[in-house]
Amino acid sequence: SAQNARPRQHSHHDAAPRRIDKRGGTTPVRRLALVLLLLAGCATQPPPSEYNADAWQQHRRLIAPLDHWRAIAKLGIRSPEKNASARLDWIQRGGDYRIALSGPLGFGSALIEGNAEIAQMQHNGKTLLRSPGALLLQATGVALPVEAWHWWLRGIPMPDEQPIVALATNSLGQATTFIQRGWTLSFSRYKQTALGYLPTKIRGENAALQFKLVVAQWRSPDAP
Repeated sequence: SAQNARPRQHSHHDAAPRRIDKRGGTTPVRRLALVLLLLAGCATQPPPSEYNADAWQQHRRLIAPLDHWRAIAKLGIRSPEKNASARLDWIQRGGDYRIALSGPLGFGSALIEGNAEIAQMQHNGKTLLRSPGALLLQATGVALPVEAWHWWLRGIPMPDEQPIVALATNSLGQATTFIQRGWTLSFSRYKQTALGYLPTKIRGENAALQFKLVVAQWRSPDAP
């Protein structure tokens, strides 16, 4: 009778999981996992390097003549002897510049004013006259390529008898990397500014030193 009917015993065959279609189908879970894997691969792959000669020459012609600008940046330095950072405020007016360095770089603050030939630095209450690179070396103890930064900050090579090598650009002709004067340089995060398209992240590395410049502001030196 119905009252004496015993519950049906389920065999292990009834609880077997659904099998994947032998004809090549996949479950929704597997399809989702495959999509996520493909997306992760796309996200981690760097964009291919390229070189667009015409676009590069056009970009360089636009940026090279810029001689009135101001860059406010964070400077990071890494060497076997020192890891430090500082605030850099660079004002360029024609051939003259004013570079203010401040922060925990290990030397307090320094103000360098001059041109490509000679500069003076105010540091620890003293005024020193030497080349820009020599002054910064004296203040920081690190040989930073400050003369070349006038060009490298803008993502273009320093006019030099030594040609650049390993130049790569993006599709807009903006440099992404090149090697000059023994420094391997990379440029990224280009932004449209009142001065043109300029990089906001510059990295440099040679056998003994690494530096990084992250530009927070590009603007006219006369802007309030």
